[in-house]
Amino acid sequence: MKKRLKETIYTLFGDKIVDTLRKTEKEIQLKKEFYKVYKNRIGNNQYKNTHKGERCFILGNGPSLRKVKLSSLKDEFVFTVNNFSQVKNYENVKTNVHLWTDMAFFNFSDVQKYDKKLLIENYLDIARQEPICFVPNEAYGFMEEYKLEEKLNLHYLSILDLISEDNKLYFDISDYITGFNTVVQYAIVIAVYMGFKEIYLLGCDSTNILSVINCALNVSNYNMHAYDNDDVNRRYKELLGNLSMTEIFYGQYLLFLGYKRLYEACESKKIKLINCSDNTIINEIPRKKILDVL
Repeated sequence: MKKRLKETIYTLFGDKIVDTLRKTEKEIQLKKEFYKVYKNRIGNNQYKNTHKGERCFILGNGPSLRKVKLSSLKDEFVFTVNNFSQVKNYENVKTNVHLWTDMAFFNFSDVQKYDKKLLIENYLDIARQEPICFVPNEAYGFMEEYKLEEKLNLHYLSILDLISEDNKLYFDISDYITGFNTVVQYAIVIAVYMGFKEIYLLGCDSTNILSVINCALNVSNYNMHAYDNDDVNRRYKELLGNLSMTEIFYGQYLLFLGYKRLYEACESKKIKLINCSDNTIINEIPRKKILDVL
């Protein structure tokens, strides 16, 4: 019923008008409750086209990243995500931009929980590389509580709507952007905003669905990420205890839809988006071997 009502409203008034009204409503609320976050996010406009015409690499934490010699990226512009500081020899590459977007990283997820001590260590390890860091608005309280704004070059992202088949994609990180089901896709959005013309993915395997299936069948998972100290079996047991398979597979649908729509958007902007991950189940994006790029 809600979906049909939403479709009717968009048909009557058009995407641009409806989304503008919805953004305005969200902005008023954000200014009222978290003016500091609002001002910070507006300041993201300093990054628009700062790397126009250049190339970058976005590193996911999939197991195929183990095969990448990180030092080969030392002269490249690199985006990293989530638990990258747990990857062996992660210091061999300079992280220029780092993102955390999963609510579990701010202790807001009822589905999966991380050890708080390890979370803070994760933030502090990344802080030593002094990258530009992005988190969603919702992370503000956590960042304040643990005084992480003093350690990190922190910037906030505001989300309008989760990706769908037909909603408009928004790339302006100083305004509201589209929501995605994986942190790597937010990194792609930021890379586009920064003006990169070539975006290469590494360690973006999207094999986490195998972990879910294995846990459901009581089969232990091994080497499901690029790092060893991984509690993937416990975390996916938690996931299965809180979500149905319908919800889990719908999330996977949104994940691959995100890659499909981002590739189409990049193609329309004449931006090269290539997946150089050695082992990946993503077929929405063209593949290349990393040795052909470096």
